[in-house]
Amino acid sequence: MVRIQLITFIVATLFLISCEDKKLQNSIGENISSDHSGVINKATNNLSTIPSTYEVTDHIERQVSAPKTKNCKVIEEIEEEEEEEEEEIVETSSGNELCDYPELGNSWVSNCEKLFTNSNIPKDALEYTMKAFKNNFDKFRNKNCYLYKGGSSHYSLKGLSRSKFEDAMKDGIPNKCQIVINNTKEKLSTFRGKMYYIDICKGKVTESYFNMGSGTFKSKYANVNGKNSTVKGIFLTGTGDFDFKPGGSKSKVKYKKIRQYMKKTYGESKAHAVQLIGLQSTNSGSGPDSKYMHISPYRSSWGCPSIDKDNYWMIKELAKNGPSMVVNYGTGMQDIEEVNKCGSRKK
Repeated sequence: MVRIQLITFIVATLFLISCEDKKLQNSIGENISSDHSGVINKATNNLSTIPSTYEVTDHIERQVSAPKTKNCKVIEEIEEEEEEEEEEIVETSSGNELCDYPELGNSWVSNCEKLFTNSNIPKDALEYTMKAFKNNFDKFRNKNCYLYKGGSSHYSLKGLSRSKFEDAMKDGIPNKCQIVINNTKEKLSTFRGKMYYIDICKGKVTESYFNMGSGTFKSKYANVNGKNSTVKGIFLTGTGDFDFKPGGSKSKVKYKKIRQYMKKTYGESKAHAVQLIGLQSTNSGSGPDSKYMHISPYRSSWGCPSIDKDNYWMIKELAKNGPSMVVNYGTGMQDIEEVNKCGSRKK
């Protein structure tokens, strides 16, 4: 009886040693490895020969100090794996408060930071733009000044009424990837300035140009109808691109040619354009005054920030993912009134 009890004790001890963590056990047969067979056979084949205390102790010590088996993991290694898993899901927080959006992912944050360190975008223009982005990131806050073009039946709005526009902005700016900065401080010619099309999600900046209104400098960027003036400030786009239809017989001929070029080159006969809705007292009239962002064959405009015809894809992306943010930046932007202090607008 004593021998049987001792054998039972040995088998049970070896079983427990083979895998301390019961969660890692698959079966009794797997837990009793071939390494134990010598001692067990010695105890069972000849009951008259019982292993000594030294043999049992030595075997136990060897099993405890042995490397892990395929079914049992060392506790320290399990803890290390759990720590690695926790590290993988930690979101990056930016040192730049204007890029601190961990909910948008590590790539977005990193790309945003690189705009400030590795791009040609002037820092003052970029900071102003990203502050406006932050202000409307999760809620439409700059809505006290803008004037909406009357009647959603106008071809440029494609059914986007004021209520639908504000509903599209209820959770903040929908397009958190593409932003345009038109910098009036960087002159390329008399009525042409530097444009930066930014795609933060892709980490890409496309530099090109935009045209300013022929009456811009005479009227000093005045937010007045009929002056052919470019206006400064923050805009939001509509949510659909449309075929721009200018007035005047000469312009109509020019735009007929541009549609022919677009058809031949890109397969679509369209002078792409998107509505711009100004959010500040300096540009609130862009909607009623029909100052769109559109492709153009000219080197100036009647107040619209018009762009190169081969950059039509920018307009399509802004409209498709919009409302999107466009900024006409320039000297004096730091003095623009707060959106809750809008002054009256001359007609």
